[in-house]
Amino acid sequence: MARPIRSRGLDVLEAHLRFKEGEKVPEEEWDREVIPNTAKKYVNEYDIEMDPSKPIPEDEALKDDLFEAGIEMLTEIGIFNLDREKVMEVKEEEIKAGLAKAPKRLTLGSGKNAADLRQRTGNPDRPPLTQGGPTGAPVAEEDMVQMHQTYAQDTTVDTIVDGVPGSFRNQATPAGTPWEIAGAMFELRSVREACARADRPNMGL
Repeated sequence: MARPIRSRGLDVLEAHLRFKEGEKVPEEEWDREVIPNTAKKYVNEYDIEMDPSKPIPEDEALKDDLFEAGIEMLTEIGIFNLDREKVMEVKEEEIKAGLAKAPKRLTLGSGKNAADLRQRTGNPDRPPLTQGGPTGAPVAEEDMVQMHQTYAQDTTVDTIVDGVPGSFRNQATPAGTPWEIAGAMFELRSVREACARADRPNMGL
C-alpha cells in the first residue's frame, strides 16, 4: 500500500521519498506526450493566446491565466526526476507555500561586485540583471580563463553563468569518477581567475 502524501510542507527528505515511490515514466514519454499534451489542454481550457511580439505578457488577465494554468498543470502531472525516470506528486497548497517562502531579494557576489537580484513586477524602470557567459556549453580547457574574462570585463555584465570545460589535463571528466571532481574544481578556479583578471574578483557565479 502506498504511503499517504503528506500535506504539510515539502522538504528534501519528503521529496526523496515521493520520487522513490512515484510512478515510473520513460523520459521520452514525458517529453513527447505528457508535457505537450497537458500544456495543450490548459492552453485550450484557459483560452491562452500569446502575442509573439510580447514574449513577456503585459495583460494582467493573461498573466493571471498563465499562473493558474501553471499551478493546475504542475498539480496534475507532478515533477519529473530525470535520473530515476519517476514522477513526484505535489499538491496545490505545497506549490503556493513554496512560492510564498521564495526570497524576494538576493545578493549575488560581494563588495563592489555585488549584484542585487530583486523581484520584478509589471514594467519597472529598473533594468534587469545581465548574466554573461557560455551558460553550460562546453569550452576548450585552454580557453576557459580567456573566454570567461571576456564576459567579466564587460561592465554591462552583472554575474557570470560559466561554461563547462571539455576536459581536464586533456582527460575526459565522466560523471562518477575522480576526474569529474577535478574538472569541477578546475572550472571554478578558471572562472575565479578570469574574474580576478578583469578586476572583478567577487562577481556572482
